[in-house]
Amino acid sequence: MPEKLVIAKVLCYVVRAGHLLVFRHADFSYEEVGIQVPGGSVRPGEDPADAALREVREETGRTSQSCAS
Repeated sequence: MPEKLVIAKVLCYVVRAGHLLVFRHADFSYEEVGIQVPGGSVRPGEDPADAALREVREETGRTSQSCAS
């Protein structure tokens, strides 16, 4: 049996004014991927909290300052 590959992932639940940030990918149909929250892989040596902030920035364009306001 081949060795299992383990890849660390993060999911980000961004809540502002009582609303959860969700989105749909323009490149895939709703039936394929549904509603998404920001998330992705943790890079080697990267802290999971840093990976979460990076994924939010990459997938939403929001910065930590604009997320906090």
